[in-house]
Amino acid sequence: MTATGIEPGESGPVARPSTTCRVRTILERIGDKWAIYVVDRLGEGPRRFTELHRGIDGITGRMLTVTLRGLERDGVVTRTVHAAVPPRVDYELTPLGLTLHDTIGQLVGWAIQHSAEVESARADYDARSCPPPCSADDPSLRPHSTPVSAGWQPEVGAGPLEAAAASFPARHGPIDRMPEFGAVIGKPNVRRPWAACTAP
Repeated sequence: MTATGIEPGESGPVARPSTTCRVRTILERIGDKWAIYVVDRLGEGPRRFTELHRGIDGITGRMLTVTLRGLERDGVVTRTVHAAVPPRVDYELTPLGLTLHDTIGQLVGWAIQHSAEVESARADYDARSCPPPCSADDPSLRPHSTPVSAGWQPEVGAGPLEAAAASFPARHGPIDRMPEFGAVIGKPNVRRPWAACTAP
């Protein structure tokens, strides 16, 4: 039976949903990245909470607590409280946890052995998926500038809309000579695109 609950050669789930659910919950626990790191560190021997916290980069204290409790509940980790002042708590792999450590060691070894191949595949994928960077010589990126007639100045106190409306004929020619605008001049029910710029 596979991890998905489908036997090789079959197209549907087998009639053992309870087993599939149990396997799935176990995989969710041991497949968590923090659980893998904890088991890997504890494979070197018993560790205190602070030692694990310092040895696993990026994990928070709360996440480490949750991970240790889950592994303890699954029988992978044991927690031993020593009668000392201050109290001392050690975490250690159980015999079941040691078998899991062997499997995780193979996974970590695979990642180390094939890391260069994975990075090369990522770079190739990104090169095929991401668009190339824009070139400074691309004509579509050059700014478009329209010369303004010499000597033109906006009225004193005029805002940007008034200034744009006043400079429109100087930049584009008289409105009534432009086909797209002249066609609607004299028609009161037709919206004029330039009305917002010329309204008082």
